[in-house]
Amino acid sequence: GCWPNYFHHIVFEVSWLYAPLVVIYVTTVVFAMTRIVSALFLKETLNSASSEMEAMVREREKANEEMQRCLTALFSHADDNSDGVLSEEEFCNFMAQDKISLLLGKMGLDVSHSHELFRQMHDETTGQFERTAFIYGLKRLK
Repeated sequence: GCWPNYFHHIVFEVSWLYAPLVVIYVTTVVFAMTRIVSALFLKETLNSASSEMEAMVREREKANEEMQRCLTALFSHADDNSDGVLSEEEFCNFMAQDKISLLLGKMGLDVSHSHELFRQMHDETTGQFERTAFIYGLKRLK
């Protein structure tokens, strides 16, 4: 911009030996200003990425809570005798319903082999499983 106006008198009227110093000074100032502007752009980019990441984490937590509520409601619906545990018969009858398999499929869960799924999730000693095992097992499928 205005560098020639500022340094013309020093270089041409005082001494030409100031020319290398002027070149070094101007180069340093231009480089510093470029770095400052770059740093500001980088700062804004990182702030934007950080806020997007926080929003994504909040969305994932919200989806996880919604899935938890949905699976809890499904367990309550599947528990025919309301004893707080599912037997293999209750579980397989529940999973055989078209609405349930469609709903779980929409959630990204494949429950087409309900007998095998029950064998993986049930308590070895009782042959049944509780709500927490039901939710944990279906979440692991996803």
